[in-house]
This record gives sequence, C-alpha cells and structure tokens, in this order.
Amino acid sequence: MISSRKIQWFAQTTLFVMALLAMFQSSAFSAEPMELRILTYNVHHGQGNDGKFDLERLAKIILKTKPDLVALQELDQKTGRSHGVDQPAEFAKLLGMEYVFAENLVFDGGLYGVAAYSRFPVVAQKTYKLPQLDGPEPRGIAEITVELPNKQKVRFLSTHWCHQSAGDRLKSAKFTNNLLKNSSDEFVIVTGDFNAQPKSDPIAELKKKWRPTYTTELLTAPSDNPRVSIDHVFANQGDTWKVKHIEVIQEKVASDHCPLLVVLEIAN
Repeated sequence: MISSRKIQWFAQTTLFVMALLAMFQSSAFSAEPMELRILTYNVHHGQGNDGKFDLERLAKIILKTKPDLVALQELDQKTGRSHGVDQPAEFAKLLGMEYVFAENLVFDGGLYGVAAYSRFPVVAQKTYKLPQLDGPEPRGIAEITVELPNKQKVRFLSTHWCHQSAGDRLKSAKFTNNLLKNSSDEFVIVTGDFNAQPKSDPIAELKKKWRPTYTTELLTAPSDNPRVSIDHVFANQGDTWKVKHIEVIQEKVASDHCPLLVVLEIAN
C-alpha cells in the first residue's frame, strides 16, 4: 500500500514538472518570430486605367493580401478632381485601419499626399516635408509608430519621391537616412513610390542606412505593362528580420501602379 507521504511527494513532483514544461513552452513561443505583412500601393488618386474613381475596388485588392501595414501614395483629400472625397479617411474606413496623412501640396481646392495605415494600435505619428531642390512638386513622409501584439514597437513610413528631379530624389534619400539617427534599438520600415530603380544613385544612398527587401528587380509600373522597379520596401540594417515572401500583385486596371506585398519575419 502506498503511503500518503509518497502520494504527496508524487503530486508535488508532477506539479513541478508541469510548471517547468509550461515555462519552456512559453519561452519557446515567445522566441518565435513575428510575421509582418506590408503592402505599398500608389493608388493614382483613386482613378484606374479605365478612368473610373473607385476606392472600394482598390480597398478590395488591398484587403485580399491581408496586410498589417499599408502605405498609400497619391491620395487626394477633398480635391475637385476627386469629387471632394477625403480619400485618406475613406480608405481608413474601408480597410478598418488607423492612419496618418501627410499632405505634400495644396491642389485643386484640397490637398494631395501620402498616408500610412495600420491594423495595430497607433501610438505615435509624424509627418515630414522632404527637401525640394528643383522639382516642381513638394514631397513628404507619413510616419506612424505601432504596437504589435507582442508589445514591440515598429516605426512605419510611407513616402513618395519626386519623379522629375534626380537631385530631389538624392536629397530625399539623405533626409530619410537621417531619420534613423538615435534609432539603433528600433525596428523601422520605409516604403513607397521612390521613383528610383535599384541601381540608381538615390537608392545607393538609401542603402547606406537601410536594407532592401528585394534581391532582384520587381516591376511595378506602369501596371498595364510593368517596365520599371520603383516601388520598394526597406528596413533598417541588422539581422533581426528576414523576408519570408515578396510579390508584385498583378493588377492592371485599378491604378497605374501594381501593389507590392512584402512579408517579413522579425525577431521578438
């Protein structure tokens, strides 16, 4: 017959082993990388190649990729050509995301610029004006800081560089590099329409501080017959992240650019 003392010892030992297993499983789970789905899309002020203004069509394309973070460029806010629609706010409703809008210029009775969106809580936001040398249009950056489910904070930037001035693009690259000052312990992503191909001088400048997610040219524009690789996703340098998947979404009508999806794994 087993004594009560032995039964008690066995029960205590069993509970101790179960607690150790629970701690091990919790530690193993927390060490798993976080997957982050990022989409960048120049939406051409909502107007497709068929001449139709259709934000719902664009939103459906975006949502189909199940993104966590979305960068949109060429957004109109209450302009005449876009029928007075507040496009940044409307996309926020359609996507079910928080956002910040950075105006680049006053245009046609409203504003025009870029926006950054997140399905995670936004804990901080900023906008920046990019330096202008000889390009005819001022450009900017929309930045949000989001908190992931594991409590990690990520800075996410959406931008659109000048397509008419190489000098402006180079200045934009240097300005963007400076945003990484005092950010050695932060995870930062910059994405958008850079109007610069991978082998260009502005991208070479950007790569001094940032690491590209691409390993080969990804043709994104024009959408009906893509010939140039100008939409990109970069993250700050380091070994805390890797690319799990990257894909140009082949969509020929909704905008004059194709959206670019990048799925990252980031260490906890």
